[in-house]
Amino acid sequence: IEASLKATGLTPSPSKVSLRLRLKCTHTRGSKILSTHTCLNECAISRSGDSLTSLSLCCDSVPLTNVQADGIILATPTGSTAYSMAAGGSVVHPGVAGLCVTPICPHVLSFRSMVFPDHVSLSIHCPEESRSTATITYDGRNRTELGRGETVTVEMSEYPLATVC
Repeated sequence: IEASLKATGLTPSPSKVSLRLRLKCTHTRGSKILSTHTCLNECAISRSGDSLTSLSLCCDSVPLTNVQADGIILATPTGSTAYSMAAGGSVVHPGVAGLCVTPICPHVLSFRSMVFPDHVSLSIHCPEESRSTATITYDGRNRTELGRGETVTVEMSEYPLATVC
């Protein structure tokens, strides 16, 4: 690359490496792991039928809230500028080590976007008595059903993505 730049008369500019956080998402039923995905932007859990989705949200195994909404988005700071922002979530600087949680069209106005520290483990559970199942997507791909009694656990991956700026 340097030889090509020299031939054109351009000088290389100093580069900076930025580490972008990624999510590790584990889909389980009881103690059985159904799938594991790593994503750069977000894990979105959305309704799969005509009814609102009923989901339970926990942080480090502590119940936070029961979600009645069209869904919920868990995003990295990089993903906070995409689907999460479109759903009303905060934009988070990529240098902030945080995990964004944004409801999609919540039934109650008291559930707002939140930012958690990167060391927490968030779990979303579809209760057995839920009126419908939900759909999980990872960076908008790998569509999977979140059935009744199933859980998605989301935490920061220990392997960030290096980008050159």
